[in-house]
Amino acid sequence: MNKYISIILIALLASCTDMHDPLLHTAGKVEVKPEVEQSVKIETMWQADWQSKWQVDWNEQTHGEIGYTQPETYHMDYFKANGEWIGQRDMDGNSIRIDLGHGTYDLLTYNNDTQNIRFTQADDWSSLIASTDAETNVVLPDTLKKKLDIRQMPDQLFSMYATNIVVSDRLEDYEFIPEENIYLLRLNAELTPRTFIYLVQVELRNNDGTIKGSGNMTVTGLASSVDLISRKNSSEAIAHHFGTVFQQDLIGGRMVTFGLPDCIPGETLPDEATQERNLCYVVLKFSNGYRGCIPVDITDQMRALPLGGVINIVLDVEKLPKPSGSNSGWGIGVNDWDQEDHQQEI
Repeated sequence: MNKYISIILIALLASCTDMHDPLLHTAGKVEVKPEVEQSVKIETMWQADWQSKWQVDWNEQTHGEIGYTQPETYHMDYFKANGEWIGQRDMDGNSIRIDLGHGTYDLLTYNNDTQNIRFTQADDWSSLIASTDAETNVVLPDTLKKKLDIRQMPDQLFSMYATNIVVSDRLEDYEFIPEENIYLLRLNAELTPRTFIYLVQVELRNNDGTIKGSGNMTVTGLASSVDLISRKNSSEAIAHHFGTVFQQDLIGGRMVTFGLPDCIPGETLPDEATQERNLCYVVLKFSNGYRGCIPVDITDQMRALPLGGVINIVLDVEKLPKPSGSNSGWGIGVNDWDQEDHQQEI
C-alpha cells in the first residue's frame, strides 16, 4: 500500500486579553475541526469586557466594528530548521494540508486581509516587518512643539511563528486515514494579536453647552512596526490620527496600533526612563465656533494596557483656557497648553 505523510494545520485565534507564547502541538488521533465558534466566543467576551468600561454609543454601521473580527484567509511560510525557506501557501478558512518529508521545520502563519499593512522581508528570513505608510491627509498645527510622524493605522493582524516542528519517520506518530490512504499529523496553530485596539474616551465635566463637538484625536509615542519573527516592536515612535464621535459630554475614538515601541507586547515593556511619552491631542469645538487642542499625557494608562483597552480622560471644561484668537482649528490658547502642566483628571 502506497502511504505518505501529510500535515493539517488548524489556525485558532487566541484571546487578545490573554497574550502568551504561540502554541503548536499534536492533537492526537482525533480529527480537530477549525474552532470558528471559539473565536467568535472570544470576540464576544472581549467586547463585553470592554463595553462595560466604554460609555460611548458606538454605531458599528457608521464607524465599523469595535473589536476584532474573524479573518477569512491566512498565509503560511514554512522553512527548514536552518532557516531555509521552502514554500508558502494561502488558506481559505482555518485549515490547510501540506506535504513535508521527514525532518524539522519552522512555520510562520498570519492572516491576510491587511490592506494598510506593508510586509518587508529580510533576504535570509531573519525578520518579516509589518508596518504602515505615512498618513498624507493630516495637516498638523505649527503650534505643536515638533512635527509628528503620523502613520496610517494598521489593520488587525494575528500571527504565529513556531519552530522545531518534528516530522518523524515513525508511522505510529500519525493518524492513518484509510479513505484517503494517508498518514496525518494534526497541528493546532494558535495565532495571537500583533495589533491592539484602544478605545479612547473623553468625559467633559461642567460642560453646560460650552463644548459642542470634537475633531480627530492624535496619539503619539506608538510603535511604527512589528517583526512577526521575533514578535518585537520597533524602537521608532510614531503617531496615529483617528476620528471621534461626540455625544453630549462624551467623546470617543477607536485606535488600532502595533502597541508601544521597543518591547514585545504582553511580555516586556519599554524602558520607562527612555520611553517617549504617549500624548493624546484632544480637539474641542466650542459653541462660539472656535476650536482648541489639548494634549493629555496617557503614558501610564498605555503602559498599564499594553494589549489594548479603554483609555479614560476627564476634562473639566470650566478650567480650560477660553477660546480666543485665530480659529485655526488648533491654535486657541495653545501656548498655555504647550507646557503640558494642566490639571486634567485621568
